[in-house]
Amino acid sequence: MKKDNDKVEKVDEAQGDQEEQEQAASSITGMNIDLVKLREVMVWDKYKGETEEQVFIRNGKNINDLPKYQEIIDIVHAGGLQKWAETLQVSSQKELYGRLMTAMRRTIAEPVFNNKKTVDAFPPLANFFYYCQKTDRFGKVSKEAENISELVWNTVICRRNLSERVTEMFKNKPDRAKFERAAERIKEVWGMSDKDVDAIRYFVCQTRHKNHNPSLNKSIYLWGSQ
Repeated sequence: MKKDNDKVEKVDEAQGDQEEQEQAASSITGMNIDLVKLREVMVWDKYKGETEEQVFIRNGKNINDLPKYQEIIDIVHAGGLQKWAETLQVSSQKELYGRLMTAMRRTIAEPVFNNKKTVDAFPPLANFFYYCQKTDRFGKVSKEAENISELVWNTVICRRNLSERVTEMFKNKPDRAKFERAAERIKEVWGMSDKDVDAIRYFVCQTRHKNHNPSLNKSIYLWGSQ
């Protein structure tokens, strides 16, 4: 009789554990957290058939120990503030500076990082917090954001934005009727000949030729309603 009772207790315990795990998984799913990035940051193994939620639970972590903002995980996953900044879609250096300042301030003020019991729950995230905290203690948060925004804007984002705009400008298929109307307008306004207009077309066409010698690349941009 005792053995039967033990079996029943074990079954009940197993069912209780399963229900608890399902509830935990449901809670994690409801959070705005990229568990794939978190797993990669923490270098956790994912076994066949496991969900990301199950990986999290198996590693004994508490969802309440995670920072509120996903961007903190994004920054660590990207390899730091500069690498993260390079992935952002912004239209100015000022906007980029603001995003960096906000990210660092949020990290410094994040409650889980200011609690001795939870600060080191996710070491890679904690390391980023310590970096932001140290920068703040030296009064250099603004300077750090300024330096990174200037570097990333001038070397990555500005060039990417320009390339995207040029690609957008040239993505439309050639329209002979529009070209002829534009050509007539050019001749009317600037007094150019058909030969001049054809020379302009030649310059623009050769800049879109992928195999053209870059040192000879030239382009004339005519801004208008079309």
